[in-house]
Amino acid sequence: MCHFQDSFWWGNGYEEMHRYIKQGEEFCKEMEGIVTERSDVEKEYVKGLHKLVMKAKKTVKKCVGSVQNAWQKMVVELEAEEEIHRSLSFGLSQDVAKVLNGLTEQQIKQRHVVENAVKDRLKAHGEKQKQQLRLKKTSHKTCRDLESALETLADVKANRGKPMSEKDVAKLEKNCRKLEEALVKSDRDYRDSNMKTEEARLAWEASMYRCCQTLEAMELERCQQVQLMLVKYSQLVETVIRPTEQTCEELIQAASDINPTDDVTLVCEQSGTGPNTPEQLLVDYYEEDSKNQVNADRRCAYLERKIQEAAEEIQRQEKAKMVPTPSFSFPVSIYLSFFPHIYSIDRERNFSHFSFIAVHRSFLV
Repeated sequence: MCHFQDSFWWGNGYEEMHRYIKQGEEFCKEMEGIVTERSDVEKEYVKGLHKLVMKAKKTVKKCVGSVQNAWQKMVVELEAEEEIHRSLSFGLSQDVAKVLNGLTEQQIKQRHVVENAVKDRLKAHGEKQKQQLRLKKTSHKTCRDLESALETLADVKANRGKPMSEKDVAKLEKNCRKLEEALVKSDRDYRDSNMKTEEARLAWEASMYRCCQTLEAMELERCQQVQLMLVKYSQLVETVIRPTEQTCEELIQAASDINPTDDVTLVCEQSGTGPNTPEQLLVDYYEEDSKNQVNADRRCAYLERKIQEAAEEIQRQEKAKMVPTPSFSFPVSIYLSFFPHIYSIDRERNFSHFSFIAVHRSFLV
């Protein structure tokens, strides 16, 4: 297994490691937001289901029998689904989104501690290194100046080069002693600065090692938590899927239990008002009633005309095949439908018998 401390070091290693860890934090924040929105969607869905449950409870009362029982099962399943999605919303919010938020905030604090330590050590190392380079430059310049002065003094003493007076030689020797003293001091300062710079470098390396180890541990923890959250999410979703499958099976069974014939019978028994009692609508002419004052001859004429009209109507109905060919007894009901009071006519004139015979004969013609 590779480790951060072996992979993110030289060049821009720290910046790359920091960028990747930052990217992981942004991923957790965005996933937390997505899961939170998913939870809010479930909340709105629960509100919608609750309204449907209330409406369905009122509506299901309008039917009876097996239909009512089947749809009542649907209402129960709606209530159960409402509770399932309410639990899903709560679980997504508390068991997934909240955990991701806590993990992100915790890791941000941990990251800031180790990263700030690295930045501080790196800054101190940079300052020490600048000072060390400056002292190194001073030490080298002093050594170079001393070497040049000593070479000049050696040439003078060996009578090489331009001759110098004793006074100039004394000044040169004095300058060499000063340069020697300056070199000792500059070398000591450079050496001390170099040691401090090395200590700063080691401190920075140590902080960098700790940072790499901490960030690697954080990344492992983040990946593990993300894995657990995805498993938890799938488990929460599964709490909806399985009951939904079971609900579908139960509703299919409830639908198969609907018996339309029994429901119709039940409706008839509970709400029926009784069978139909036909009441034939009959004509009731004024002259039919013997109690009404009508001249006997005119009464007879009126009724003969109406009986003739009735016979003609019967013939038209027969020709149009709207009624079957009547037997001997059939015209009697037809006649009586036209003249319900035909037998109440003046019996002295024997009109009722005459009318019946007249109509019957005309029908048979």
